[in-house]
Amino acid sequence: QDYEHFNKASKFPLLNVIQGRTAKEADAWYTMAKQFSFDGWAFAGDLKEDLYEVIRRVLILLHEGRLNKDENWIHFLGLGKFKLAVLLTVLRDCIRSKTGDQDFHISMDTSSPGRSAMQYRRVYTETNFTAKSFVLKATDFPFNDPKHLGSSQPFPYPSSPIGRVLKMGDLIVKKGAHKNSRMDMLSACMLANHNYYVYSKAMLEANQLLEKHPALIVDKVPVFIQDAKRAIEDIFNSSDPFSTLKKFKKILDRV
Repeated sequence: QDYEHFNKASKFPLLNVIQGRTAKEADAWYTMAKQFSFDGWAFAGDLKEDLYEVIRRVLILLHEGRLNKDENWIHFLGLGKFKLAVLLTVLRDCIRSKTGDQDFHISMDTSSPGRSAMQYRRVYTETNFTAKSFVLKATDFPFNDPKHLGSSQPFPYPSSPIGRVLKMGDLIVKKGAHKNSRMDMLSACMLANHNYYVYSKAMLEANQLLEKHPALIVDKVPVFIQDAKRAIEDIFNSSDPFSTLKKFKKILDRV
């Protein structure tokens, strides 16, 4: 009751976290967590990247009436893989069709763009969407090269608004002997800003690709992703979705 009172009194959505390392653990966790009613669900743990188990949980939520106008949000905690994220859009659309609620949302968060810049000094460059690959390319940034101190040389990856105005001298700023990095916190944040923009733009492109007719994306989207998209749609259009889910397990496990 205290949780529900806090939920009603709060001014922001609260999500019920469910997780588990195995299907059995996830079922046990859900059995305990479902006694609380919040604004939706947050998927965490190992199984959040297991598409078969994600769909199984969604079907259970639908079957038990726990995806509705009051519980109309699913969030994935720490999920940055394009191949999964693009299929979550397909899943969202299927749930909207099933419930008739166009306000239902699926969201995700990821630290990958920031960590790539701040911790590993890597910069996102371009997408590599092909018949065999569905990733975002990244390369090492010359974070400790003194030749760029004060340089007016343009940042070599103008694929973001900040990237189009940055100079190498804006990013390489520390003088003297620096073993770890000549970038300071501000320049690392600017690199992270670039990465987040490129990542978001690539995510949008990935979703737009999968909306097209399969014949138009044979060289842009791997077959295993296209197969998984059709499987998800068939599962939610089936009169027996749990049995159909089992039928497509091998296809979903390839993602």
